[in-house]
Amino acid sequence: MIDGIRRVFHILFGSPQPIEWWLLGADLAIVGLIIWLDVPKYLHKKKCGKIVGQLQPLSVKGIQLQMSTPNPRTAQGAKAFQRWQSEVNAWSDQTQELLTRNSPKAASAFMLVINAQVADQTVRSTDGNVFSLRGGSGDTYQIFQLKLSNLQTIMQNPEAYF
Repeated sequence: MIDGIRRVFHILFGSPQPIEWWLLGADLAIVGLIIWLDVPKYLHKKKCGKIVGQLQPLSVKGIQLQMSTPNPRTAQGAKAFQRWQSEVNAWSDQTQELLTRNSPKAASAFMLVINAQVADQTVRSTDGNVFSLRGGSGDTYQIFQLKLSNLQTIMQNPEAYF
């Protein structure tokens, strides 16, 4: 059978010269090199896209939490702010858990809150109210804002973190 394949090859292509075998070997080496360099890059991008897809709902939830920040100075606002604060803590824990599973570097970047004073303490709600938070509630809001910003930075540049 091997002899039959060899004969068909000779009928179709003639007798190959040694240089043609070298060129075939060089072509195969180039194809192998391209595959060796591009496949891992492709798989890494695919992995990053999958992780960003998992982070997307958490980012949307964070933005919704940011827009629904209650004013703790109103009559019903203190209890509403406590509920909001527990939702923010749950969001932060859930996001931290997902990031830790995929990349300790991303988890560290998410939790990195160097200077909360640079974040704004003024809340602009969706209903048009503008109010400022002070004390512990202001700190909670600032830290939440910075974590949300960190998450968005991670999602914009996933190749650096995963």
